[in-house]
Amino acid sequence: MWIIIVAAVLLVILLPVYIIVLSRALAHHEIDDLHPLLISPDHPDVLRSKYLWVIPMYMGAPISNYPNWVARVKRLRSDGKIIGLHGVRHQDAEFGQELSDEYIDSGIQEFQKAFGFYPRYFKAPQLILSKKNRKKLEDRGLKIKHKVNQVLHTVYHSPPAPPST
Repeated sequence: MWIIIVAAVLLVILLPVYIIVLSRALAHHEIDDLHPLLISPDHPDVLRSKYLWVIPMYMGAPISNYPNWVARVKRLRSDGKIIGLHGVRHQDAEFGQELSDEYIDSGIQEFQKAFGFYPRYFKAPQLILSKKNRKKLEDRGLKIKHKVNQVLHTVYHSPPAPPST
């Protein structure tokens, strides 16, 4: 009888782990934190990812100020990759605190200015998103990717920016 109990316990514990591992192995890859100050569009992690999560104004530097970088990311979109909005400045769990409409719109507008299209997808930096900000983003037609997405897919992160001097 104890063998059945041990087997049942192992099944309950190991089956979800197996499902997650298998799902991550078979699912698409994503890369967070794309910005010209952080990573090249030619980086292997970018090239192997389906979703590219772009920070429009990291460290106060608008992506539209880097037209060559933007053009290379746009070419990746034509190859079937999906470019999504990943915060505005990506600072201090910014979407965990209530943000003004103007702040949110500034990120969307910078994304649209650079890429020439409105973002369809949003993923909050550090996956922290208040209910009010979620509603504001959904009211703007953005589809939210959240924690479950992070568990079921392999997600790469850009290397940290070099320290400022």
